Amino acid sequence: MGNPDSYRAALLDILNEDVTLPLPGTQDKKKNVTLYTGSNVKIDKSAKLEGLVVLGDDCIIEKDAVVKNSVLARECKVSEGATVENSIFWNEVEIGKNSTILNTVLCNGVKFGKNVKAEHGVIIAEGTEVGSQVIFEKDVMVWPEKQIEEGSIVSSNLIWGDKWKKSIFEGGKVSARTNVELTPDLAAKLGAALGSQLPAGARVLLSRDYDKASRMLKRCFLGGLLSTGINVTELHMTPLPIMRYKLAMFGEVAGVYFRQCQSDPTHTEILFYDDKAAPIDSALEKNIERIFFRENFRRATHDDIGELYDKLMVGEFYKEGVLKNIDIPLIKARRSKIVVDLLNGTTEAIYPELLNKVGVDAVVLNAYRDESKLSRTMHQVENSFKEVRAIVKVTESDLGFVIYPHGERLGIVTNSGEILREDKALMFILKLIDISAREKIKVYLPAFAPSVLDDQLMNVDIVRGKTAGVKSDYLRKFSFFGDLARNYTFNENGSHADAMFSSIKILEMLARQNVELSDVINSIPDYNYSHTVINCPLELKGLLMRKMSEDAMDKDASFLDGIKILFKNKVWVHMVPDQFTANVHLYVESKTEKDFKQIHTEYKDKINNWLQE
Repeated sequence: MGNPDSYRAALLDILNEDVTLPLPGTQDKKKNVTLYTGSNVKIDKSAKLEGLVVLGDDCIIEKDAVVKNSVLARECKVSEGATVENSIFWNEVEIGKNSTILNTVLCNGVKFGKNVKAEHGVIIAEGTEVGSQVIFEKDVMVWPEKQIEEGSIVSSNLIWGDKWKKSIFEGGKVSARTNVELTPDLAAKLGAALGSQLPAGARVLLSRDYDKASRMLKRCFLGGLLSTGINVTELHMTPLPIMRYKLAMFGEVAGVYFRQCQSDPTHTEILFYDDKAAPIDSALEKNIERIFFRENFRRATHDDIGELYDKLMVGEFYKEGVLKNIDIPLIKARRSKIVVDLLNGTTEAIYPELLNKVGVDAVVLNAYRDESKLSRTMHQVENSFKEVRAIVKVTESDLGFVIYPHGERLGIVTNSGEILREDKALMFILKLIDISAREKIKVYLPAFAPSVLDDQLMNVDIVRGKTAGVKSDYLRKFSFFGDLARNYTFNENGSHADAMFSSIKILEMLARQNVELSDVINSIPDYNYSHTVINCPLELKGLLMRKMSEDAMDKDASFLDGIKILFKNKVWVHMVPDQFTANVHLYVESKTEKDFKQIHTEYKDKINNWLQE
């Protein structure tokens, strides 16, 4: 017919019998229906058929279903209580219970869950799977082989990518393929959705890395914000810890940061923060999504459009704050010598000057901008660690640091050339805090962090818990917060991860105790620890949690975050379902290698067997 609209119009002409065509199958004229059926068609007695209905071979119409003026090709199924009107289904289409399908075209193999609503000209291409409770808005088109999550509201065409998520946020962050799913118009809508949630005249802080896609999307987002009457403080290119430091200190009600994904250069991430520089909570996420999907934006009058303010000295303000919280004479007296790789990140204009101010001699690598190196694979990062290790040993430096491109994550290399694993680096910092503390302090760790030091720390009280959704006000009760992704937070300089401040704080504590980094490492007892990621379909996570709970019933267990089972001799296994991906995380710790291998193998096999069942 030339285009989808003509195709649909031609269908309606045939169904309304404005055009008479020789239709195949057996004709059956009753009071309200002219029915054409192929072979082996099953229609429940309570189903209601109206108008002109064509049903191909092996079609099934279940109890209380309604089919009106529609064509269904072979092997289609309309489940109990569903309504199909003015629509055409190609082969092997399945409609779930109580769904409503009006004026819609569904191509081969489309599967709908329960209570789906598709009205007003929706067209869905072959092989698409639609979860329950999904709503399609007017004239949406979905390209082939897509997956649409349960509870989604599909408000625009789904062309690229393989999935429409019911939530665009993942833990205060929006991440998608640059200029494919995360387009300029989507960024502008997202800015308008955030602005519509904030009081008119409020001020929002914006910043980015130096990737050109980040700049493009931030400018579009900025336009959306200004259109709702929100004022914007513009920081341009700034490391993320500096942006969060500024946000926590001044009067902006929210902050948004744009950056290239750290592991995939084809993706851009948009990070949303509240007025305390913490990731926004799920309630605000849902409010923004509701406005975004409904496009119910607040539009300011021409007199009330937001204003833009540049802040150019925020880097100087940050450096001043860092130096106030560091004992500079102590570090200078130590005359430390270090090697640092900045990974071509955003800290190149800030960190070397901070090192100079505190009197540290440094060999600084990759302190220049290169868009092709902002995102790095695990193998590339590993090579950077090895390069730092080699230079530390050749130059006989005190230690080495790797500062990840956006300034949050910190890798550590010892003076003896050991590259510290994530868990061991966290234990090192805990031990260093303990021997440096002048009074009792509290630290917060993930529930699955190693427990090897729990009985050894004299001045540190450890509190364990969840890492996702923790309120910033709660974290302020602790002097330190660390995780197993190399993010370290010393609260004296703000309640957010900051690799620049953390590295200088480590140098200060080493100087205060006059010890080598390797000496602190050697004081940590030997232990075995691992983190294994196991693929698990989203719909089976509940099954795994139930199976693990049953396994833990007659054992000493904790349900603080996931399920942790404790055995004798301080051996434990901990399973945590991933909040956003189709994975579960398995953590195991033991003093002896024998116990470690036995528990790790046992529970890895159990999980895989449960999934296969």
